[in-house]
Amino acid sequence: MSSTAAEQTVSMDKNPATTAQTPQEPKPRRPRPGKGVPLDWVAGHGPVSAPVAMATTSAAVASLGSWTGLPPVVPLAVGAVGALVHGGIQGHRQKMSGPTMLTRATGWLLASGWTSVVIATDPTSWTAGGWWTAAGTLAASAIGVGGALHRADVHEEAVDEDRRVQTAALKEAEANREDWATIRQWMALVHTVTRQTGIEFKGFRRRANSSGFALQVSLPLGYPLAQLQGCAATLAQAARLEQGCLVRIGAARLQGEAILDVDLRNTNAEVAEYPGDFSPLSIYQGMPWGVDRTGEHIDVHIRESCALIVGPPGAGKTTLLDSIFASGLRCVDLVFWGIDLGKEGGAFRPWLETYKEGRLNTGRDPRMLPPTTKPAFDWVATTVEEAELMLAAAERISDARIAGYQDLMREQDVRGSLPMSAKLPMIVIVVDEGVQILSDTSRNTPKASLRQRIKDIIGTDREAGIRMILTATDGNLTSIGDTVIQKHSAIRVAMTATDENGAGVSKLFGHIKGLDARQLTAMGSGVIGARTHPVGFAPQPFRSWKTKPSIARDACTATERLRPRMDAISAQAGGDAYALRWSRERAAWLFSGGQDGAGPAAQAPAAKGGSGGVTLRPPSLFSRPQSGLSVTEEERAMMEQAWGEFLDSLPEEPKPTPPKTQLRPPTLFSRGQDGPVAGPAGPQSSAADSGDPEWLMAALAVLAAAGPDAWMATSGVLEKLPQGITIHRSVLSGGLAKAAREGRIRTRGKGGHTEYSTNAG
Repeated sequence: MSSTAAEQTVSMDKNPATTAQTPQEPKPRRPRPGKGVPLDWVAGHGPVSAPVAMATTSAAVASLGSWTGLPPVVPLAVGAVGALVHGGIQGHRQKMSGPTMLTRATGWLLASGWTSVVIATDPTSWTAGGWWTAAGTLAASAIGVGGALHRADVHEEAVDEDRRVQTAALKEAEANREDWATIRQWMALVHTVTRQTGIEFKGFRRRANSSGFALQVSLPLGYPLAQLQGCAATLAQAARLEQGCLVRIGAARLQGEAILDVDLRNTNAEVAEYPGDFSPLSIYQGMPWGVDRTGEHIDVHIRESCALIVGPPGAGKTTLLDSIFASGLRCVDLVFWGIDLGKEGGAFRPWLETYKEGRLNTGRDPRMLPPTTKPAFDWVATTVEEAELMLAAAERISDARIAGYQDLMREQDVRGSLPMSAKLPMIVIVVDEGVQILSDTSRNTPKASLRQRIKDIIGTDREAGIRMILTATDGNLTSIGDTVIQKHSAIRVAMTATDENGAGVSKLFGHIKGLDARQLTAMGSGVIGARTHPVGFAPQPFRSWKTKPSIARDACTATERLRPRMDAISAQAGGDAYALRWSRERAAWLFSGGQDGAGPAAQAPAAKGGSGGVTLRPPSLFSRPQSGLSVTEEERAMMEQAWGEFLDSLPEEPKPTPPKTQLRPPTLFSRGQDGPVAGPAGPQSSAADSGDPEWLMAALAVLAAAGPDAWMATSGVLEKLPQGITIHRSVLSGGLAKAAREGRIRTRGKGGHTEYSTNAG
């Protein structure tokens, strides 16, 4: 149970006779069947219909009896039996009140008595006065019985209400007895373990799934909360809880009060299947990542924060990522990018199968997905070169968004962060097993450049709506390379299934009093914490959902119409690197299959154009026929024709063109336009050759004019820019920092004290 949920305790009077409010049971409807055959001779009749039925039946029986010579004693005997059985015996079995049984018996006796009198007096000899007398007495009897039935019904409803209240009170009293027994037991344990008899009971609440309870207590003066938290493990042992059950102690709403969240059942060992809900979501609502100890969803708000997920192999990181991807695809204002260098895109392949199937459906096969199917991941990088293109594009997109959406921020009256929507989606870059990049400590290498770009994006691109989710096998510096990653990762997850010592938890969260992570050994279990806005939560145990391989296809097809496309400004800022991300050369890792020279793959048409010399091969469906499945020459020809049509539909990678030497027009992008295959400009590259925007070339000119002995802060460079060039200070700072990393200028100082100077000589 999260601390927020635990604070919602139900305060009780210390008198055990006091009952807590419980849900009301449905009101029973009268009459209630008793034991045996359910018999009710007035079922369906009320205070009006019952007297009318009695009067008409009596008149009919009297007429028939007079005509046939029925003995008068017969109706009277029938009435006596009816009064005894229906009014007495059946009413008693149905637990009716006395007035109701008396009214039923009276109705039977009046009806039978009137019928017997009519038959005995022979209606054929009556005068007009006799007929009116008989009719009047019958009407009066019916009206009297109707009034009595109405009063009996009112009385019966009151009796039923009293009986229902008594039953509910008994149930509540029984539940309260159990609750108070638990309260007394645990308060005694608290007093014994802490040796503080001044700790007082404040409130109690059981979990909805009956897996535990929350006990709120008030601490005595001079006894700090931290000292009580240190007794959590001892309390669990004193209560003889089973392994996996924890006692977590946290702060309540008021200072000086604490909440003990106690597990009575090891929910960590209970498997929770992914709920399969693919309804629309927004990043502002939170993305469900798993369930807590109470069975409630844990919603994570990733708009303002990056996430760091650590865990040894086999701990369940892949399963957790499945849940994150499925929840993220539901968001109408989020797009995923992915980087997987270790497995060459293996972490994202299942989530791109629907896109691959649609692209292969050149013949419009109705059994396959249509060619218009969007990829679940908008961009995936499997090589260092592709990752460099992706992160460079992310930096340009960040600058372009900040400069291009100022009017939107003024219109919506927001400051600090761009408002994300379906027209301006958030970009979440997932770096799977980031140890491949982050643990590389070398300098002046492609991976070093990637590591620096990741740190820059994590630290500076929050406002533009670009955040990261990184996974690693461990939380130490060997795996993540720099403390900056932890510092800016407000969302942290430590998977503990295969972490015997709980080292991952301590490295991400430090020492958490009252939380023994060594007991969280079930697959997919771990500890999650988030210092996020608007909703965050303290580190707590959680369990990721169990997912099936089919979740990728189910989520992709169900959210096809929900997923947004990149906004125009961002797509333009991404340049050719973004526009051609699914070109035949760069998407070879997804569409290739089989081994060289095996099957039809060897005869597959080669990709046209491009300078990489990459040859796409048909997927495994074509290149690896199943054993025992014969493929005719005609079918093979059809396969190769479909593959050729697919290759022709892919865009070609343009050949690199020599850079233009003339000045480029002003642009919104502040970090240059990295080409699709070209690396960053070297130290000797000129500003014009590097494709820098006009404002950056002007800033470099200001530094060059000042000379190598002059050092200028960003604000000083901004003041010296020529008239007509307007640029935001943060954008200029990012451009100068990039130029310094490329060796084109020098830098000294950190943070707000950073200064720049042109290179000497």
